[in-house]
Amino acid sequence: MLGELFNWKQDSWGQTLHCMGYYMGKFIYIIDAYDDIKKDEKRGSYNPLIFLKKESPKEFECFVKINLTSLMAECAKSFERLPIVENVDILRNIIYSGVWTRYEYLQLKGKKKILLVRRNSNDRSLQGFGCFQRCL
Repeated sequence: MLGELFNWKQDSWGQTLHCMGYYMGKFIYIIDAYDDIKKDEKRGSYNPLIFLKKESPKEFECFVKINLTSLMAECAKSFERLPIVENVDILRNIIYSGVWTRYEYLQLKGKKKILLVRRNSNDRSLQGFGCFQRCL
Protein backbone atom coordinates (compact mmCIF):
# COMPACT_ATOMS: atom_id res chain seq x y z
CA MET A 1 0.00 0.00 0.00
CA LEU A 2 2.87 2.39 0.78
CA GLY A 3 4.19 1.64 -2.69
CA GLU A 4 0.99 3.01 -4.19
CA LEU A 5 1.25 6.14 -2.07
CA PHE A 6 4.84 6.73 -3.14
CA ASN A 7 3.75 6.38 -6.77
CA TRP A 8 0.91 8.89 -6.55
CA LYS A 9 2.12 10.84 -9.58
CA GLN A 10 2.64 7.78 -11.78
CA ASP A 11 5.43 9.47 -13.70
CA SER A 12 8.71 8.14 -15.12
CA TRP A 13 10.02 7.50 -11.58
CA GLY A 14 6.83 5.75 -10.53
CA GLN A 15 8.15 2.20 -10.65
CA THR A 16 11.21 3.11 -8.57
CA LEU A 17 9.10 5.03 -6.06
CA HIS A 18 6.63 2.15 -5.90
CA CYS A 19 9.43 -0.31 -5.10
CA MET A 20 10.86 1.99 -2.46
CA GLY A 21 7.49 2.40 -0.76
CA TYR A 22 6.63 -1.28 -1.11
CA TYR A 23 9.75 -2.44 0.74
CA MET A 24 9.53 0.33 3.31
CA GLY A 25 5.92 -0.66 3.98
CA LYS A 26 6.92 -4.30 4.46
CA PHE A 27 9.68 -3.19 6.84
CA ILE A 28 7.17 -1.18 8.88
CA TYR A 29 4.74 -4.11 8.95
CA ILE A 30 7.39 -6.58 10.17
CA ILE A 31 8.91 -4.23 12.75
CA ASP A 32 5.42 -3.53 14.11
CA ALA A 33 4.67 -7.25 14.30
CA TYR A 34 8.02 -7.81 16.02
CA ASP A 35 7.21 -5.06 18.52
CA ASP A 36 3.76 -6.53 19.26
CA ILE A 37 4.61 -10.24 19.31
CA LYS A 38 4.55 -10.78 23.09
CA LYS A 39 1.31 -8.85 23.49
CA ASP A 40 -0.28 -10.72 20.57
CA GLU A 41 0.81 -14.09 21.96
CA LYS A 42 -0.80 -13.31 25.33
CA ARG A 43 -4.05 -12.09 23.74
CA GLY A 44 -4.19 -14.74 21.04
CA SER A 45 -4.20 -12.03 18.37
CA TYR A 46 -2.94 -12.56 14.85
CA ASN A 47 0.71 -11.82 14.27
CA PRO A 48 2.57 -13.11 11.20
CA LEU A 49 5.70 -13.78 13.27
CA ILE A 50 4.17 -16.01 15.95
CA PHE A 51 4.31 -19.14 13.79
CA LEU A 52 7.96 -18.54 12.93
CA LYS A 53 8.86 -17.97 16.57
CA LYS A 54 7.19 -21.23 17.60
CA GLU A 55 8.69 -23.23 14.72
CA SER A 56 12.28 -22.05 15.15
CA PRO A 57 12.73 -20.19 18.44
CA LYS A 58 16.54 -20.32 18.25
CA GLU A 59 16.66 -18.87 14.73
CA PHE A 60 13.82 -16.40 15.19
CA GLU A 61 15.88 -13.31 16.08
CA CYS A 62 18.30 -13.96 13.24
CA PHE A 63 15.42 -14.48 10.81
CA VAL A 64 13.80 -11.18 11.78
CA LYS A 65 17.08 -9.24 11.51
CA ILE A 66 17.91 -10.76 8.10
CA ASN A 67 14.44 -10.02 6.75
CA LEU A 68 14.41 -6.46 8.02
CA THR A 69 17.88 -5.90 6.58
CA SER A 70 16.84 -7.32 3.20
CA LEU A 71 13.73 -5.17 3.06
CA MET A 72 15.63 -1.98 3.83
CA ALA A 73 18.37 -2.92 1.36
CA GLU A 74 15.78 -3.10 -1.42
CA CYS A 75 14.25 0.18 -0.26
CA ALA A 76 17.68 1.84 -0.25
CA LYS A 77 18.50 0.45 -3.68
CA SER A 78 15.39 2.10 -5.09
CA PHE A 79 16.13 5.32 -3.23
CA GLU A 80 19.63 5.52 -4.71
CA ARG A 81 18.19 5.32 -8.24
CA LEU A 82 16.18 8.51 -7.71
CA PRO A 83 17.59 11.87 -8.83
CA ILE A 84 17.24 13.46 -5.41
CA VAL A 85 19.34 16.56 -4.82
CA GLU A 86 17.71 18.43 -1.96
CA ASN A 87 17.92 16.97 1.55
CA VAL A 88 19.57 13.80 0.23
CA ASP A 89 21.81 13.48 3.31
CA ILE A 90 18.85 13.67 5.68
CA LEU A 91 16.92 11.10 3.66
CA ARG A 92 19.94 8.77 3.54
CA ASN A 93 20.32 9.11 7.29
CA ILE A 94 16.70 8.06 7.76
CA ILE A 95 16.90 5.12 5.35
CA TYR A 96 20.28 3.78 6.43
CA SER A 97 20.12 4.55 10.14
CA GLY A 98 16.90 6.12 11.42
CA VAL A 99 14.57 3.26 10.55
CA TRP A 100 16.62 0.96 12.82
CA THR A 101 15.97 3.01 15.96
CA ARG A 102 12.89 1.04 16.98
CA TYR A 103 14.55 -2.33 16.35
CA GLU A 104 17.61 -1.33 18.40
CA TYR A 105 15.34 -0.08 21.19
CA LEU A 106 13.49 -3.41 21.27
CA GLN A 107 16.79 -5.29 21.37
CA LEU A 108 18.02 -3.23 24.34
CA LYS A 109 14.67 -3.57 26.07
CA GLY A 110 14.84 -7.36 25.68
CA LYS A 111 18.41 -7.51 27.02
CA LYS A 112 17.44 -5.37 30.00
CA LYS A 113 14.63 -7.79 30.88
CA ILE A 114 17.04 -10.73 30.67
CA LEU A 115 19.48 -8.93 32.98
CA LEU A 116 16.72 -8.14 35.47
CA VAL A 117 15.56 -11.77 35.51
CA ARG A 118 19.13 -12.96 36.04
CA ARG A 119 19.75 -10.32 38.71
CA ASN A 120 16.54 -11.30 40.55
CA SER A 121 17.40 -15.00 40.42
CA ASN A 122 20.90 -14.35 41.86
CA ASP A 123 22.51 -15.62 38.65
CA ARG A 124 26.21 -14.73 38.86
CA SER A 125 26.91 -15.33 35.15
CA LEU A 126 26.99 -11.58 34.60
CA GLN A 127 29.43 -10.87 37.40
CA GLY A 128 32.08 -8.46 36.18
CA PHE A 129 29.67 -6.71 33.79
CA GLY A 130 28.59 -4.03 36.27
CA CYS A 131 29.31 -1.20 33.83
CA PHE A 132 27.12 -2.91 31.23
CA GLN A 133 24.29 -3.30 33.73
CA ARG A 134 24.50 0.36 34.76
CA CYS A 135 24.16 1.47 31.14
CA LEU A 136 20.87 -0.34 30.84
